[in-house]
Amino acid sequence: MTAAQANTLTTLNAQDEITITLDAGVTTALVLTSLDDATGVAVGAAAITTISGTATEVKAVLDAHTASTISLDADYKVSITGANMANADVARINSLAADSSGTITGTFGTLTLTQANNLATLDAQDAITLTEVTATANAAAIDALDDKTSGSMIFADAQVAIGNLSSLSLATVNQTITGTGGKMLVTGTAGGDTMNFTGFTSDAGNGFTIKGAAAADFITLTDDTNSSDIIAFEVKTGSGTDNITGFSVGATGSGGDVLNFNIAHTANAFGGGGTGVVSGTLAGVTIGTNSFIQLTDRFASTTDFDNQMQASASIDEANIGDRVIVYELADSVFGVAIVSNDDVTDNGDVTIDHVGQLGGFADTNSTTWLAANFSVAAL
Repeated sequence: MTAAQANTLTTLNAQDEITITLDAGVTTALVLTSLDDATGVAVGAAAITTISGTATEVKAVLDAHTASTISLDADYKVSITGANMANADVARINSLAADSSGTITGTFGTLTLTQANNLATLDAQDAITLTEVTATANAAAIDALDDKTSGSMIFADAQVAIGNLSSLSLATVNQTITGTGGKMLVTGTAGGDTMNFTGFTSDAGNGFTIKGAAAADFITLTDDTNSSDIIAFEVKTGSGTDNITGFSVGATGSGGDVLNFNIAHTANAFGGGGTGVVSGTLAGVTIGTNSFIQLTDRFASTTDFDNQMQASASIDEANIGDRVIVYELADSVFGVAIVSNDDVTDNGDVTIDHVGQLGGFADTNSTTWLAANFSVAAL
């Protein structure tokens, strides 16, 4: 019978000896322990493929399995419900991982790096998400943690993520950290963070997702060619102009990087409704439904850019909402601005927020931006 059918045996108790053999399928830990309490005979749950519940609930099933009152297969999967397991759950997850070769999925809240590394019996097939790892990091400990899970690791840490980001450099961090790039969301602190990823190598196809805080951040991206870094811009007003070096324009599969403007952190929905990019001069470009615009004009300064936006009929006299414009500031530098206008009157009321400057290009004049280099996806 199915677990749900068996769970309708509500009037039994442990003195009754009813043999229960469950069909293949998924069930909750509470159902299994309820059945265990309902009969004095071991519950046959070897066909159950996935057990869901809190870490405490699933650990109770394991305890019954250890006591031979619930039989389980050797590779049952575990899905831990809820988003904030705590340090007390580390031992429970270790016990489950040691008992089953199946995948264990779950999410921890805040742990120190030491606590996270106490997840001793996990392996790379397990999908344990660590939403915030605190305390002082070191490369060896992060490598060790990376080997234990395929889930995301978000670090609130001095040397690899949040904390004192000025120390994130080859001088203070082992540059051979590998395998963690695709799993790391690097978040800034109060602003003005310095993040240098030059010598860090990420998994093929995965780069670092970098979200600075308010004020101007200084970010140097990875120089590998097999992965894409994502720069997530903050709220457009008052967030400062991030200075970004090493950004690559091109296909993401060949190391092209991405500018991300998700509404969750930029607090603005982009006009046009599309994620396409159009390229041309200010006088000749047709903005249309494209949310992203590459202007091929050379602007002498950000002030020159501002003045020309206010004077342009395509901008000041068009209800464009919010659009992202990348524009040339020098042979090696692109400016990035969120340009906003919501009327069709020639009144010089365009709002311009300079959110980034991208340096280190060989020749901005011959660089063509792709739709793949922009994103509004949630991170």
